[in-house]
Amino acid sequence: MGGFTKEHPCTKPCIKEDTFYLKDRIGMKFRVIPDNIDCQSQILNSKITSIATKDLWIDSIRIDVLDESIKEIQTIIDTHRKGEKLAGEDYTNGHMSRPV
Repeated sequence: MGGFTKEHPCTKPCIKEDTFYLKDRIGMKFRVIPDNIDCQSQILNSKITSIATKDLWIDSIRIDVLDESIKEIQTIIDTHRKGEKLAGEDYTNGHMSRPV
């Protein structure tokens, strides 16, 4: 997309304010987050991923926040502190409960 080749540097279209997505076969959009430094990108799920942690032997979790509101972030933190997962059509637990 940025025209990067051996002869030409990247034009860095990812530093513009555009938003990039990959669309899957059922039309769900997965946000692509470029890092603007060395052309590596993250591909995020189209829904917020949430798993129950109360039965896992872990001491901490990582919460990545992209564009959630302060209220949503607080709900996420409170739910995970209880070891529970977020439920509803806006959330997914990925493939944690089923084989891939």
